[in-house]
Amino acid sequence: MVKATPQKPTVAKRAAASIKAAPQKLVEHTVNTALHTVERAAEKQAIRTEKAVNKRIAKAIKKAEKQAKKEPTKATAAKRAAGKIKTKIKQILTPEKEEVFYYSQKALVLLTIVYGAIAFWVYITANTLLRCGCLEKDTLLFAALCVTMALTVLALGSAVLVMIFPPRVATVNSKTIKIDHNAPLFWKDVKLAEEKYSSPLTRRTIIVLHLRDDANYPLTFMQKLCRYNVFTPFSLPLYAIDGKDAARLRQLVQKHCKYQDSTK
Repeated sequence: MVKATPQKPTVAKRAAASIKAAPQKLVEHTVNTALHTVERAAEKQAIRTEKAVNKRIAKAIKKAEKQAKKEPTKATAAKRAAGKIKTKIKQILTPEKEEVFYYSQKALVLLTIVYGAIAFWVYITANTLLRCGCLEKDTLLFAALCVTMALTVLALGSAVLVMIFPPRVATVNSKTIKIDHNAPLFWKDVKLAEEKYSSPLTRRTIIVLHLRDDANYPLTFMQKLCRYNVFTPFSLPLYAIDGKDAARLRQLVQKHCKYQDSTK
């Protein structure tokens, strides 16, 4: 029995088969390339869209935050308005308590007695000089005696007036302290309150208020004179008020600022 051997395709047949298969492969390659390109483009577009959306969301959030800071909501504005009204009503119904400290009446009476004694002594001296004829001979002595009498009478009158209408040493509240007729001084501007003696001889107690370097207040003529002495522009003369008032004033100063006792 004879076996049949398969015939090998000729070159022409192989070429014809290749030509027939080429368009199909080309089409498949083209389709695959197009699909791949479309997929990549879609992925890039999705990424771009996501980034754009995120940027818009971030901008919207920032804009909302800025508007919330600049323009409070109606509810917030209403709450603030209600709070201000409550504060004003509270201030009207229960005004902030102020404590006023006056010069001691005993000291003023003693000062009036001293001035009265000086005025009486000057009157007796002038009367004696007038009787002996010394004033007629010395015009300068007569003028000096007249000036002395006038100043003594004025001092006596001012002492009596101060005794009738006692001036304030200090007016204190939770925010400020006003010394005499000076400008109110804010407690937050006081760096240190120092209790000390005005003189080692008299040992009169005062409280000197040292201000911060950036604090600036208008000064009266007397404050300018006292700027470089032991009293300084802002001081409280504890010796010029009663003992109970001095203790209370010291307590208030200790409450509102740093305190140092240099008398010990």
